[in-house]
Amino acid sequence: MNPLAEQSTEIAESLRALGSLDLPSLAGLGRRDLDALRALGLRKLRAGNPGAAADILDYLCFLEPHRPECWDAVAAARLAAGRIEQACEAVETAAALNPTWARAAVAARCRAMLGDADDAAGWTAVTRALAGHARVPARSVERAMRQGAQAVTP
Repeated sequence: MNPLAEQSTEIAESLRALGSLDLPSLAGLGRRDLDALRALGLRKLRAGNPGAAADILDYLCFLEPHRPECWDAVAAARLAAGRIEQACEAVETAAALNPTWARAAVAARCRAMLGDADDAAGWTAVTRALAGHARVPARSVERAMRQGAQAVTP
């Protein structure tokens, strides 16, 4: 089973199309405003307030749905808040937009935390394949899969 199959491509294309609407400009927000939102969300996460961080970062993902790093950040906040299913959805969205072995490792860890062995195995296979292409040492891959969100937390 390949979790990055056809459905992920459709999701990525849809989010890129939504991103082309430039919602931040329509809301009167510039790059500095968006960077400030991201920084605030990450600050809340580091300060031990993952719920507030997730809310802020969710809004950022609404404004910039085509940016995988937004989805990485909200996935980390959701994991820290114990919202595992939502964290899985966020990291899988980031992986659909830009597949990396680290994102796949987090997705594998999330799915394993939910007890979804088939999806976890699929994401593990994707992790190893992407890591092999990037020539990442196997021990780094295994450590990232154990750490979960820390592998992609900005």
